Amino acid sequence: MEWRRERQGEFCPAGTHWDSPGGGGAKTEVTGLHPSGFLCYNGCRMQQRGGKNVRILGIDPGYGTIGYGVVRFDNMKFTPVQYGAAKTAPGTPMHLRLCEIYDDICTLVDTFHPDEVAIEELFFSKNVTTGIQVAQARGVILLALAQKGLHPVSYTPNQV
Repeated sequence: MEWRRERQGEFCPAGTHWDSPGGGGAKTEVTGLHPSGFLCYNGCRMQQRGGKNVRILGIDPGYGTIGYGVVRFDNMKFTPVQYGAAKTAPGTPMHLRLCEIYDDICTLVDTFHPDEVAIEELFFSKNVTTGIQVAQARGVILLALAQKGLHPVSYTPNQV
């Protein structure tokens, strides 16, 4: 699911490619410019749609607050559709918070019908307990997206 960015050696999340690190290693040819500025190789879902009217859902995972944003890409221009946060109440048992998160993500997908999904990778340095809870929430988010037929792409906090 990664594409090489020509100048910076970064990866592009737009589709599944044979030249991705886990994808078999066969080289594919550049077929255009991805809307994010990455080079497109054959197989890019955005390239296949011609880069027109693509909806992208971005998610910042958490267990208390889950940030999200929906943008539309059309004619080389990003337009915000909606952004906000889903919240779970402190003191609620974790298993019930995870159920709320699952339902909220399913509602977002059913409402906005995204073509692509980006989700932030986890980063924690001090509080391992909090990190584990965020990891559980992220897992539920990934499950909800997978059950909706979406293939989320992960970004590190520095990439976001």
